[in-house]
Amino acid sequence: MITFGGCLPRPDIGEYQNNIESHLNSVKNGDIKLEVMLTSEPLKMQEMRNYALLTKYWDKFKATLSQTKILVCIGYGGNDSHINEVIAEQKDNFDKIYIIEWNYGGEKWYDQEIRTLFWQSKFVSDNIQLISCDNILDQDISKIFPASTADQILFR
Repeated sequence: MITFGGCLPRPDIGEYQNNIESHLNSVKNGDIKLEVMLTSEPLKMQEMRNYALLTKYWDKFKATLSQTKILVCIGYGGNDSHINEVIAEQKDNFDKIYIIEWNYGGEKWYDQEIRTLFWQSKFVSDNIQLISCDNILDQDISKIFPASTADQILFR
């Protein structure tokens, strides 16, 4: 299985879609109070454990990641240690890790070599291909990946 950014696999998405819709309907009906979780990075995992839905998503993320052969991270800043640790634990399962990030409009201080080293240190892997671009939303997937790979990627 190849997943795009470690997202939920299609066969299981219905269950989680229903959870989200149920939660949103409860919010609309005034049955529950909508909460926003703002916390610093070191406390994120501790706070996430207080929410059943977030815990389910986290467990699903880890399970899906364990089945992923090609990991594509788009727009992820790399500063969530709990995510980096899980990716580093699974690094030997990945054929390749692609990082697609904004190049800050081509600013002179942006250095792709230094950014590659940053990602290698975050995921404890040298199996990383960094793709820097002016706009991460305007990427043509067929120009980044070989045709055989692009056909296998599940978009979410």
